[in-house]
Amino acid sequence: HKIMDWIRQAKAQPDYDPMTRHCMYGLDADLIMLSLATHEPSFALLREEVVFGREAGPSTQSRSMFRHARFQLLHITLLRQYLQLDFSPPEGVTYEFSIERLGDDFILFC
Repeated sequence: HKIMDWIRQAKAQPDYDPMTRHCMYGLDADLIMLSLATHEPSFALLREEVVFGREAGPSTQSRSMFRHARFQLLHITLLRQYLQLDFSPPEGVTYEFSIERLGDDFILFC
Protein backbone atom coordinates (compact mmCIF):
# COMPACT_ATOMS: atom_id res chain seq x y z
CA HIS A 1 0.00 0.00 0.00
CA LYS A 2 3.06 2.23 0.18
CA ILE A 3 3.11 2.54 -3.60
CA MET A 4 -0.50 3.74 -3.52
CA ASP A 5 0.50 6.46 -1.06
CA TRP A 6 3.30 7.44 -3.43
CA ILE A 7 0.84 7.67 -6.36
CA ARG A 8 -1.51 9.85 -4.29
CA GLN A 9 1.36 12.15 -3.32
CA ALA A 10 2.60 12.34 -6.91
CA LYS A 11 -0.89 13.28 -8.12
CA ALA A 12 -0.94 16.17 -5.66
CA GLN A 13 2.17 17.73 -7.23
CA PRO A 14 1.54 20.67 -9.59
CA ASP A 15 3.77 19.20 -12.34
CA TYR A 16 2.11 15.75 -12.32
CA ASP A 17 1.34 14.38 -15.79
CA PRO A 18 -2.17 12.84 -15.70
CA MET A 19 -1.23 10.50 -18.57
CA THR A 20 1.44 8.75 -16.47
CA ARG A 21 1.20 4.99 -16.87
CA HIS A 22 1.35 2.76 -13.81
CA CYS A 23 1.96 -0.99 -13.65
CA MET A 24 1.99 -2.72 -10.29
CA TYR A 25 2.95 -6.30 -9.49
CA GLY A 26 1.29 -8.23 -6.69
CA LEU A 27 -1.04 -11.07 -5.79
CA ASP A 28 -3.22 -9.17 -3.33
CA ALA A 29 -6.85 -9.06 -4.45
CA ASP A 30 -7.29 -5.65 -2.87
CA LEU A 31 -4.84 -4.17 -5.41
CA ILE A 32 -7.65 -4.26 -7.97
CA MET A 33 -9.85 -2.13 -5.73
CA LEU A 34 -6.99 0.17 -4.76
CA SER A 35 -6.06 0.75 -8.40
CA LEU A 36 -9.71 1.50 -9.24
CA ALA A 37 -9.75 4.02 -6.40
CA THR A 38 -6.83 6.00 -7.85
CA HIS A 39 -8.95 7.09 -10.85
CA GLU A 40 -5.77 6.96 -12.96
CA PRO A 41 -6.51 6.62 -16.70
CA SER A 42 -3.63 4.18 -17.38
CA PHE A 43 -3.17 1.57 -14.69
CA ALA A 44 -2.32 -2.12 -15.05
CA LEU A 45 -1.78 -4.96 -12.58
CA LEU A 46 0.67 -7.77 -13.27
CA ARG A 47 -0.04 -10.97 -11.38
CA GLU A 48 1.24 -14.50 -11.43
CA GLU A 49 -1.36 -17.03 -12.45
CA VAL A 50 -2.82 -18.70 -9.36
CA VAL A 51 -3.88 -22.32 -9.85
CA PHE A 52 -5.91 -24.03 -7.15
CA GLY A 53 -5.95 -27.79 -6.70
CA ARG A 54 -3.39 -30.43 -7.58
CA GLU A 55 -2.34 -31.90 -10.86
CA ALA A 56 -3.29 -35.53 -11.53
CA GLY A 57 0.30 -36.75 -11.57
CA PRO A 58 3.79 -35.38 -11.26
CA SER A 59 4.66 -33.63 -14.48
CA THR A 60 8.12 -32.85 -15.75
CA GLN A 61 7.58 -29.16 -15.06
CA SER A 62 6.51 -29.74 -11.44
CA ARG A 63 9.61 -31.89 -10.79
CA SER A 64 12.05 -29.50 -12.44
CA MET A 65 14.04 -26.99 -10.44
CA PHE A 66 12.85 -24.08 -12.59
CA ARG A 67 9.21 -23.33 -13.15
CA HIS A 68 7.98 -21.08 -15.88
CA ALA A 69 5.67 -18.59 -14.25
CA ARG A 70 2.60 -17.60 -16.17
CA PHE A 71 1.49 -14.04 -15.74
CA GLN A 72 -1.81 -12.22 -16.08
CA LEU A 73 -2.00 -8.54 -17.00
CA LEU A 74 -5.16 -6.74 -15.92
CA HIS A 75 -5.74 -3.33 -17.46
CA ILE A 76 -7.81 -1.36 -14.96
CA THR A 77 -8.94 0.95 -17.76
CA LEU A 78 -10.53 -2.03 -19.50
CA LEU A 79 -12.19 -3.11 -16.26
CA ARG A 80 -13.60 0.43 -15.90
CA GLN A 81 -14.97 0.25 -19.46
CA TYR A 82 -16.68 -3.10 -18.76
CA LEU A 83 -18.25 -1.65 -15.61
CA GLN A 84 -19.48 1.31 -17.63
CA LEU A 85 -21.05 -1.01 -20.23
CA ASP A 86 -22.79 -3.06 -17.56
CA PHE A 87 -24.08 -0.19 -15.44
CA SER A 88 -24.72 2.68 -17.86
CA PRO A 89 -28.38 3.68 -18.17
CA PRO A 90 -30.38 2.01 -20.95
CA GLU A 91 -31.87 3.97 -23.87
CA GLY A 92 -34.68 6.26 -22.78
CA VAL A 93 -33.70 6.29 -19.11
CA THR A 94 -32.05 9.50 -18.03
CA TYR A 95 -30.15 10.10 -14.84
CA GLU A 96 -26.80 11.55 -13.96
CA PHE A 97 -24.13 8.94 -14.70
CA SER A 98 -20.46 9.24 -13.79
CA ILE A 99 -17.91 6.50 -14.45
CA GLU A 100 -15.76 7.83 -11.60
CA ARG A 101 -18.62 7.59 -9.11
CA LEU A 102 -19.51 4.15 -10.47
CA GLY A 103 -15.99 2.94 -9.68
CA ASP A 104 -16.24 4.30 -6.14
CA ASP A 105 -19.65 2.65 -5.64
CA PHE A 106 -18.33 -0.64 -7.02
CA ILE A 107 -15.48 -0.56 -4.49
CA LEU A 108 -17.90 0.24 -1.67
CA PHE A 109 -20.20 -2.68 -2.50
CA CYS A 110 -17.37 -5.20 -2.92
